[in-house]
Amino acid sequence: MNEDVSHPPVSAGRSTLTMSPSKPVSTVRAATVLMIGIVALAFTAPWVKVANFEPATSVLLRVAIAIPVLLPFALRERATRGGVNRAGTILALVAGFFLGLDFTAWN
Repeated sequence: MNEDVSHPPVSAGRSTLTMSPSKPVSTVRAATVLMIGIVALAFTAPWVKVANFEPATSVLLRVAIAIPVLLPFALRERATRGGVNRAGTILALVAGFFLGLDFTAWN
């Protein structure tokens, strides 16, 4: 195995969060982005109700919109850190299964 790690783990300091090779991110900025995401997520349910979609259509659109948004990040991570190991693949499949259960139960 290759033990040379070129990317150290995320270190959480008091005032900044850093991850190599990115620039440091201030805690205030990270909290602001997090709050915007939380507010956006909180208002999705009313918009789904107003849209009057079938639950299956809603789930399909949510996933279809997420794929092109998240794919560049996944490809960048794969290029810089390498592929996912077997344990990571199994965890992703289990998480996808439970996400499917959540979509089925609550939509």
